Amino acid sequence: PEATIHIAADYAVEWGTESGSVAVLRGHCLIEQGDSSLAARQMVVWRETGQTVSGPVETLTIYLEGDSRYEQPGRTFNEQTQFVTLRSPLAPQVKIGQVRTVNAPEESPLYLRALKRYQPPPGKSVVQQVQHTVIPESEPEIRSVQFQPSPAELRRVRVFPRSAVPYNVLSFESNQSTPPEQIWVLTGGVNLIVDGLDSIGTVDLAADRMVIWTRAGTGDEFRAETVQSRDTPFQVYLEGNIVVRQGQSVLRATSGVYDAREDRAMLMNAELRTFIPQLQGDLRIRAQRIRQLSRDRYYAQNAWTSGSQFGKPGYRLQASEVYLENRPANPWIGPGGALGAGVSPDGTPVQNQVPYIRSQGNTFFIEDVPLLYVPYLAAPADDPNLALRRASVRNDDIFGTQLKTVWDMYQLLGLEAPAGTEWDLYADYLSDRGPAVGTGIEYQGTDLFGIAGRHRGEGLLYYIHDSGTDNLGLGRRELDPAKTNRFRAQHRHRQELSPDLTIQSELGWLSDRNFLEQYYENEFDEGKDVETLIYVRQQFDNWALTALGRPQLNNFETTTEWLPRGDLYGLGQPLAGGWLNWSSHSSAGYGRLSPADAPDDPMDLYDAPEYYLNSASGAVLMTRHEINAPFMLGPLNVVPFAMGEAAFWGDDGTGDSLDRLMGSAGLRTSLSFWKAYPYVSNRIFNLNGLAHKIRLEADYIFTDVSEDLSAVPIYNEFDDNAQER
Repeated sequence: PEATIHIAADYAVEWGTESGSVAVLRGHCLIEQGDSSLAARQMVVWRETGQTVSGPVETLTIYLEGDSRYEQPGRTFNEQTQFVTLRSPLAPQVKIGQVRTVNAPEESPLYLRALKRYQPPPGKSVVQQVQHTVIPESEPEIRSVQFQPSPAELRRVRVFPRSAVPYNVLSFESNQSTPPEQIWVLTGGVNLIVDGLDSIGTVDLAADRMVIWTRAGTGDEFRAETVQSRDTPFQVYLEGNIVVRQGQSVLRATSGVYDAREDRAMLMNAELRTFIPQLQGDLRIRAQRIRQLSRDRYYAQNAWTSGSQFGKPGYRLQASEVYLENRPANPWIGPGGALGAGVSPDGTPVQNQVPYIRSQGNTFFIEDVPLLYVPYLAAPADDPNLALRRASVRNDDIFGTQLKTVWDMYQLLGLEAPAGTEWDLYADYLSDRGPAVGTGIEYQGTDLFGIAGRHRGEGLLYYIHDSGTDNLGLGRRELDPAKTNRFRAQHRHRQELSPDLTIQSELGWLSDRNFLEQYYENEFDEGKDVETLIYVRQQFDNWALTALGRPQLNNFETTTEWLPRGDLYGLGQPLAGGWLNWSSHSSAGYGRLSPADAPDDPMDLYDAPEYYLNSASGAVLMTRHEINAPFMLGPLNVVPFAMGEAAFWGDDGTGDSLDRLMGSAGLRTSLSFWKAYPYVSNRIFNLNGLAHKIRLEADYIFTDVSEDLSAVPIYNEFDDNAQER
């Protein structure tokens, strides 16, 4: 075939050979070539580049294991294990989440099984033997092979009475199939335990009646304990009060079928309970039919799901189809993420798994009352929330009757949420103001865009079509908004490139001066100013170097634009053998002081101090140094000090430059004393001992300056925006 081969997986371990390379793939393995595709939980791929008459050719010999599936146009092959050979004149396209290159072959059980099941003759590699097989170049080769099991690939089957009453057995060989089958019919209450399964451990099945089909050749005599190879067919039909226990999952049903070789089952009128560690409880799925597709994959039809443990839950999500499976935690943009992969001591990749649920045709019920219909939902099962996170109804004189809702965007869009992220949709209606819509995201993790280091951030977009008036307190009861279409856009991000290097960025954009005060009053009064900036800090022990760039987006706020500014800080540098300490702060930048525009409404508040109304732009230079000599005078801590500062402004607000000198000297003292009460204990307040500490401080400072502060433009703000009005 001329088509390129595409290879994808979560993890890979690869090494070189004399004729090519070998890769062990794990997690969501997928190989595609044209209209053909191979999928499995894990694969081993031998790659060799050779020459033909028509030119170079890439040959891939692929071993598939675990839910392996090979699809070609018009036919599909499903086997527990398969070997497939693909050829292409083009180099494969590889997309692997995490790749580890080693010098020697990986001695993993998967690779050893692949070698054991296709052992090359002495002196030849596995790839060489496959190439000796005659394969038409127009079509890939597929071989599904039944292998003789090794002693480590055995399953043990044990049969016990379900109660104190012995069970009844009918055993016979059936020639109605090819090859013949041994059939056991058990009645009277049976408990069947199948263990030794590599992929799923122990399975415990109990039912009133069972019919078992397995490979013939053991005679008609029934044995309560049997050891057979894992590839031996073993199917069970169960009926009456069925209980299936597997890991942390329990299934109950009226009838069903279980296939031990394929790790699959189908149960009728069934209920699945699986323990979710994050919830510290069970997730329940009750359905007309539940299919177990593999160890941790379930498919339910005409089902409902709930976290309630009552027989008839007070709330439930009813759906036409429900899928439950474990998925690797999907990191937030980058290979590590908040829950990224690790490596076990033997070098095997380890991925955090999260239970994930998808459903179609969903109706949310409280008791028997339908409240909400959603065509499609997809979310982690450890998140008990539906798409609707919160809803509230309230009424006041400012906004009128308010309906506010918060929705999970990932569930609404049917997307898998990256680990460490939360994405919301806000849909509100305020009767006195108008409709509003917005979206917000919070995230944290590591290795953003492949950049090493931790990160966290948040973003918010919010819009309202405002047809009312602002009520901002005494004297500002009915202010006309500057705009009908009002909004805010904000993003804040922190990136730690190393323990000593940090980058922070902010974007803050408001439609008008009163929007934040009206709709986000607590943030306006107590939160950080809404501004746009980028800030970099590099720390060297007790020294730090920072850079700041800050433009002005909101002309209705008094802002100093730094285009840019750099600062150097030093703290407690010892001098004279530790007798003296030196601290300093120096900065240089270009600042542009832009006073706020006056509000459009003459009734609005606008009485900022005069020094906030001056415009200025130019260089701003400053250096400040302090030397102190701390010592103890008995219990008294005494710190004499001297400080000096020199500053220069290229524009003092009148177009002239200004320089200023400042000198200061003084004495700082402090006295600390405390008393311990070790026998004070209180379980309610979690007290086990109590200490009372007191610190008294007294300072004496003498300062002199060459220029009064009133002559200096306020490039460095004293107050937040809320106080500058």
